[in-house]
Amino acid sequence: MGTVEAHDIARLDDKFIKEIIVAKSFTQERNRELLDLVDNIVERCAGSPLAANALGSVLRGKTSPEEWKAALSKSIAHNKEDQILPILKLSYDDLPSHMKQCFAFCAVFPKDHEIDVEELVQLCIANSFVPEQKDVRLETTGKRIFNELVSRSFFQDVKQVKGEIDDQNLYWYCSRTTCKIHDLLHDVALSAMECEVATITEKPKQSEFIQNTSRHLLLSYDEPEAVLNNSLEIKSPAMQTLLCHSYIFGSLQHLAKYSSLRALELHQGKSTFLLKPKQLRHLRYLDISWSGIKALPEDISVLYNLHTLNVSYCEDLGRLPKGIKYMTALRHLYTHGCRSLKCMPPELGRLTSLQTLTNFMVSTASGCSSIGELQHLNDLGGQLLLSQLENVTEAKDAKQASLGNKRNLRELSLAWTSGEMEKQPCHKVLEGLEAPLGLEALRISNYQGTNWPTWMVMLPNMVELYLYDCNKAEKLPPLGSLRVLQVLGLERLENVKCLCSGGTFFDFPNLKELRLYELPEFDRWCEVKWVQEEQIMFPQLQKLRIKRCGKLTALPVAVLIRGSCNGDYRVADERQLRLAFPVLKVLKLKCLAKFQRRGETEATQGQQMIFPELEDLSISQCEELTTLPEGPELGAALRALKSEGLEVSTALCGGDYGKARSAFPALKILKFRNLERFQRWGIDEAAQAQAIIFPRLEKLLIDSCQNLVALPEGPFLGELCGANYEKACSAFPALKVLDLSNLDSFQSWEEVKATQRGYTMFPHLEELSIKSCRNLAALPAAEHGAFELVDANNKFPLTNLELRGWNWLFHSGALALWTCFEQLQDLEIRYCDGLVYWHDEFQSLVSLRYLVISDCNSLIGYSPGQTASVRSQLLPHLESLYIYRCEDLVEIFDVPASLKTMNVISCPNLESIFGTRQQDEPASNKGSTAELSSSARDHFPSLWRIRIPGCDKLQVLWGQLDALRELDIRECAELRSLGEFSALERLALKHCNSLPSLPDGPQAYSSLRYLKIRHCRGAKLLKPKTWKESWTVLGRLLTGSKSSCG
Repeated sequence: MGTVEAHDIARLDDKFIKEIIVAKSFTQERNRELLDLVDNIVERCAGSPLAANALGSVLRGKTSPEEWKAALSKSIAHNKEDQILPILKLSYDDLPSHMKQCFAFCAVFPKDHEIDVEELVQLCIANSFVPEQKDVRLETTGKRIFNELVSRSFFQDVKQVKGEIDDQNLYWYCSRTTCKIHDLLHDVALSAMECEVATITEKPKQSEFIQNTSRHLLLSYDEPEAVLNNSLEIKSPAMQTLLCHSYIFGSLQHLAKYSSLRALELHQGKSTFLLKPKQLRHLRYLDISWSGIKALPEDISVLYNLHTLNVSYCEDLGRLPKGIKYMTALRHLYTHGCRSLKCMPPELGRLTSLQTLTNFMVSTASGCSSIGELQHLNDLGGQLLLSQLENVTEAKDAKQASLGNKRNLRELSLAWTSGEMEKQPCHKVLEGLEAPLGLEALRISNYQGTNWPTWMVMLPNMVELYLYDCNKAEKLPPLGSLRVLQVLGLERLENVKCLCSGGTFFDFPNLKELRLYELPEFDRWCEVKWVQEEQIMFPQLQKLRIKRCGKLTALPVAVLIRGSCNGDYRVADERQLRLAFPVLKVLKLKCLAKFQRRGETEATQGQQMIFPELEDLSISQCEELTTLPEGPELGAALRALKSEGLEVSTALCGGDYGKARSAFPALKILKFRNLERFQRWGIDEAAQAQAIIFPRLEKLLIDSCQNLVALPEGPFLGELCGANYEKACSAFPALKVLDLSNLDSFQSWEEVKATQRGYTMFPHLEELSIKSCRNLAALPAAEHGAFELVDANNKFPLTNLELRGWNWLFHSGALALWTCFEQLQDLEIRYCDGLVYWHDEFQSLVSLRYLVISDCNSLIGYSPGQTASVRSQLLPHLESLYIYRCEDLVEIFDVPASLKTMNVISCPNLESIFGTRQQDEPASNKGSTAELSSSARDHFPSLWRIRIPGCDKLQVLWGQLDALRELDIRECAELRSLGEFSALERLALKHCNSLPSLPDGPQAYSSLRYLKIRHCRGAKLLKPKTWKESWTVLGRLLTGSKSSCG
């Protein structure tokens, strides 16, 4: 197995380990003799659920004690440290050979990589790891192998992922299944493959090349072409798989050495294909998605063995090769997201093995496939998009597609082009495109008919329906017929007024997600007002999103719950409740101009609409909504509350909380923005029962609430806190992130200032942002007037602090507080004109790693009295420094040796980078360091990247920068000299008109891989002595670099 890193695995109690083993090992009958062996197995697993699942899978199907004991004997650990690995290795050894190959291949992916299951199956097929079976598709066998490996716990975190909707391509959803591999099992796969895989995720050392034994390669490091070109110049591996996850902008060399490839993934910036198809005759899998390619070469049709061709999201791809009709082995063709592709090549119907065709562009142009070519492709499954349907003018042509015969099709998208179908018989065409009965998802975009097809509501398995931009339809199809429907999305249907048409009410018994976007006429839920006290319209709805429905005034009718309701609702017994969404978890309302009530019967005296399971509530830009839901309405499950642009009442909420200890007992995220009238947190601050406490709130963001003056007071909440908060009377005992922005009236941290508090307001605060709170002149005060955020050791627990337009901390009376920020790691200071000098108090920031200073126009540098000899070392562990647009800045503080990256942008008066003002060196002193200041001779062993644009007065850049790899200097008009940087790999110079030369030392260009010089008038002098030798290095390492002068 070799040596692997130690892994921390959560240990489960033995009783749970035993349950896992029994569940995995026994199918039906439980043999008593075998059950007696389980306790020994439990001990062997050392509390690891991974080991229990693996060992249980090995024992499954073994029925005798002898078989069990033989298997267990193979899993004996050599020492206590590697108890789990032998079990996992045993589980792997127990696999059939083809499963071993499929799993071991996964070693090519980096640890924790999210693996696309469909891609994995196709890669295994391309490498002949999946055995052929009579009358069974290889893909079917591959998925069975994957499912078996999942059942044996070789894969974990298996989930279905739906891609985000593209605003330009609303009708295409790219759903996929992904999985991961546990790190320890990845080690098992890696040991099985030995030297056959090479995974390069970071810059390789010059001495490291791809080995001759490498068969499967994955590169996700920048400029993979450099790694490939350098390696193949020396080595000749028989590569079978090459996966380049990073873009290739240069060219590939040694093309003949790619001839053994069976699977290739290449994302290229160039417009032409980088390899020669005639040298790829063994290729079965080709993925060039997201590339800048404009056309595939015609001779790609010689790839007779190709199974998978993926050109998705090649936005410049204008055509597919006409000879693709000869690639009869092709089974998967991915063409979605190709915006420039307007038609399919001729005679596509000859590809009768096609199982996947993601986008068929219908065209009537000569040399293109018509929609009738689809009648021969009855093996199509998965997802299919038919676009440009305006080119289908007759119902008989639509019927020729024979969609109903494609029994494996699961997701169908039908799209017309906007503005291109005014006189087309859309309804007849859509009626002719009858979908197969097994269809699960249907999407229709830009359909301009007034009626819906009859087959649409006769799909018994349809669980998802999306309708976009169908502007002429006034009514929806009878959705009540779709009893298994789970997801419904309606967007930009200009004339639809309601969800349920006709006089008969129907519910949505299985609907879980409903999205209503941009329905300008949508004003009610049912065409005829329906009164029913017992039936709920959406009994299973979990997510409801409504946006830009300008006429909608309320949510649907809620069922009356008679009698008292205590429990989680926490309201008084006399209150009558109404329930419309018993399991709703997410509610998002945005831009609803007429929305006034949360329920149509909300105004009824003594009745209240409740949301008992709601976890995430977001309401924004609903101008006529004057109250937010009260705590009792929301139940105990609410975890996120976000509100923006509402004309709410002056207080957050009132309500009768009964004996509730908190209005929001589970709330973790609270965001308020643009609530102009919001002033207070409770209606009656004197009544403890009305007080609001957030016992689990972790993130609080308040922005542009101009009348809010303070955060809620803590002491009067003390009696409500319970045993768990005996000492903490804070309103925010669990708060970690606090962001206050643009609060003009905000003056103090609490609504009531108590003389004796005895508690800390923010005991767990980690991140604090204060932006443009001009009237706030203090930080929270603790008992005895001490700085509230300092603990017993006089240390600030914060790790992140952002100050924007808040100058109080830079006043002379507050500077001493910086000494308390010892644990601060990230600091951002923006638009703070109160920052003028680098203060000595900053030396207390011993943990700071990341510093941003932006738009601080009064910042100069060190104060006049601070000479170089008496300056303190500021920020001793800083790693990243960013300074932007500080117009008066003359010098940067003495940066520490720990610094790794430096960005100084648009500081026109900057004269010094490394702490002292460096005078212009004599022209005769070319690169000598004899006369440099002591500060300039300081060693910066970690600094690897410097970027300096727009610093006109900077004249020199010196220092011992042995680790510097990237240097980018632009618009530095007075720059006259650079040091010699032996490790430099990337150099970019632009508009540096005063620079007469580059360093001419013997190592000046020894590591350079990228050189870009533009608009430097002195470029004719940029010819160091070693130019010839260095240019040879450049030509070999980076053939695609740009170099221009003038």
